[in-house]
Amino acid sequence: MIRIVRRGVCLVLTAPSGAGKTAIADALLETEPDLRRSVSVTTRAPRPGEVDGVHYHFRDQSTFERMVAAGELLEWAQVLGRHSYGTPRAPVDAQLAELLRIDTGTAEPDSAGAGWTIATLTEPRFGLLTLPGVLTSNARSDDSSPVQRGLFIRQNVLCQPLPPRPAGVPALPPASNPAASFRDRFEEHTNNPTCAGCHKLMDPLGFPFEIYDGLGRVRRNISATRTAGTLDGVATPVAFSDLRGLVDALLAAPEVSRCWAQQWMLRALGPDTAHNDALLDQLAAKASRGASLTELIVEIVTAPEFKRVRRPL
Repeated sequence: MIRIVRRGVCLVLTAPSGAGKTAIADALLETEPDLRRSVSVTTRAPRPGEVDGVHYHFRDQSTFERMVAAGELLEWAQVLGRHSYGTPRAPVDAQLAELLRIDTGTAEPDSAGAGWTIATLTEPRFGLLTLPGVLTSNARSDDSSPVQRGLFIRQNVLCQPLPPRPAGVPALPPASNPAASFRDRFEEHTNNPTCAGCHKLMDPLGFPFEIYDGLGRVRRNISATRTAGTLDGVATPVAFSDLRGLVDALLAAPEVSRCWAQQWMLRALGPDTAHNDALLDQLAAKASRGASLTELIVEIVTAPEFKRVRRPL
C-alpha cells in the first residue's frame, strides 16, 4: 500500500507519456483521502478516452492566454515550444478556503484590484505559527505531533537548540494505560529521567497546538483539548491556559525578539558573520520595540558586516 510519510508535501509526478503517472496518482488518492488532485489546463487536443475537466481542462491558445492575463493560473509554461500547460487558481483557492473555513461568500475584493479577496478568519488563527503550512510541516505522517510542534517553537522561535532524541526511544511512548488520553501518553515522557530534560521544554509548547490536526485543520471539539502549560526556559516563565495565552507570552518574551533578529541575521550574513553580538543586540532591541521586518532588513543590509559577506562557492 502506498503511504505518505511526511505532511506538507506537494507531490509532482513527472515522466514521459504512458509511463503511469495517472495510475500512481489514482493509487495515492485512493489510500490518502486528504490528498487532492490538481487538474491542469492544456492547449493540446484530447487523446482517446480523455475527458474534459477530468484528465485536463482542454482550451484553445487564445483562451489560455486570456486566463494568463486575467491571473486565473497559478503557474504556466509552454512545453517543447508546442502546447501550453497551467494550473488553475480557483480550485486551489477553494481547497485553501475549505481548510481555513473561510466563507468566500462574505469575502470582499481588495482595494488594489489585484484579483484577491479579503476574508476574516473566524477560527483560532494567531499569525504565522497557526498557518496550516507551519502546522502540517511539524506533524507526523498520520496525525499531529505536540513534540514536533513544541520543538519547532523551542528551536526556531526561541533559538534554544535541543539535543537529538536518544537512539531507541520511540517518538510516542506506549500507553501504560489503554484508556490514557493522547496528552497523558506524551506526559509519560516527563516521568522518564532519560526524556524529561528535553520534553519539559518541548511538550508544553506543543500541547496548545493540539486544537489542530495533522493537516492544520481545527479539530471539532477543541474545548476538550487540554492546552494549559508554562513557557519555561525564558527569563520570566509565564503560565498560559490556551493557545492565545502561549502566543501572547511568546510575543512578550525578549528571547523571541532576539531570536527573530538572529534568524534574519543568519540568513543575511551567513554562519561566519551572524554571531555579531553588538549587531544582534541592536536588532533585538529594535524588534522588541515593534520594528517592522522591513526596518530590520534595512538595518542588516546597511551594517558593515553585510559588506563582508563571502560569496557562496
